[in-house]
Amino acid sequence: MCTATKRTGSPEEQKNTNVPMSKKNRPNPQWRAFLKQQDAKACSNTQAPAQQGPGDRENLAPSNPVFKSRISSSLRQKLVTNEVGSSTKVRKRGPGEHEPNPKPRKRRALQEQRNAEAHPTIVGRIKPHTMNASSPQGLEPPPFPLTETDRENLARSDSEFQPHTWENLKQIIVTNDLESLRRWPSAIKRYIQWTNETHTVYGSTTNYVCRERLHWTPLLMNANPEDGPVFEIANPIPFVDARDYKILYNDWPYGLDEGITHLVVWVKNKLAVDPQGDLEWWSRCLVEGFVKKIFVERIERERKLGENEDMGKGTGMGNRVMWFRNWTGLQSVRGLDHIHVLVRGVSRKVMDEWTGGWTPLP
Repeated sequence: MCTATKRTGSPEEQKNTNVPMSKKNRPNPQWRAFLKQQDAKACSNTQAPAQQGPGDRENLAPSNPVFKSRISSSLRQKLVTNEVGSSTKVRKRGPGEHEPNPKPRKRRALQEQRNAEAHPTIVGRIKPHTMNASSPQGLEPPPFPLTETDRENLARSDSEFQPHTWENLKQIIVTNDLESLRRWPSAIKRYIQWTNETHTVYGSTTNYVCRERLHWTPLLMNANPEDGPVFEIANPIPFVDARDYKILYNDWPYGLDEGITHLVVWVKNKLAVDPQGDLEWWSRCLVEGFVKKIFVERIERERKLGENEDMGKGTGMGNRVMWFRNWTGLQSVRGLDHIHVLVRGVSRKVMDEWTGGWTPLP
């Protein structure tokens, strides 16, 4: 006797009890033929083989008792309408079919690596993947990006180093070839060691500068070192109020010819920069006006008053004073805006006026 389940009720009742025949779940012609074939098999086989399970395609007919007892209705409907005999092409999956697409992971990893190379972490010791492969053996990995010039100088001795002259500095600043600025080889090695030790004690060079050199207390420390600390400012326009900036000696100056002094102007305000990390034109105008007012005019007064007998004519911009700002990719202290000022032939009295009597690190 046939064990297939009989379809009872009128065609209208069957129509009401069936799943709505939408385009998605309507059986296709191949599947109808398959159903007829499986109904015939179910009538001839009164009992399903013991080894067969719900995954065996030859016993997946809805009229088979094994099919009804072992497979849920939702899975059965899915098999009936979408998989078996469907004309829809199914993409073959490889061994990692359940894993997410690896391409986004690779892109994220590559982006993280690029960000780390451009902006190394300044909290604690530097991560292994941001270490500079060109650093010599026995030297701690640099916690800031080294230029090609720095790497070349690390392989030299101080006796082979040629310091920057004033004319050479002027050419570098005019052409914006700031990557060519270099320190003494021994100074680079000490700077790397000092920076690593400072990061261990203070967490970052920015924290050290704020706490020990500037004595500025931030209102907020951003989680991203690139954003830097937030300070209470007296004037939103940079360099207008003396409480919003401070002039100090550069503790780690470039290798300069004798008589040239390297100063740094630290500012609480944020200077506007372009996508390449260089100053926008309006920020450049603000800096230019500040340098002329504070440095050039003071040197001119010193010359007129005869306070410096060694000072001759030509105290304007480029003759006694030059300034520049490293673009973001070259900065070893990020998040705390600052500009570099180079002066020559200036008396110690005027230097003390600018720096408040502060002296650089020994």
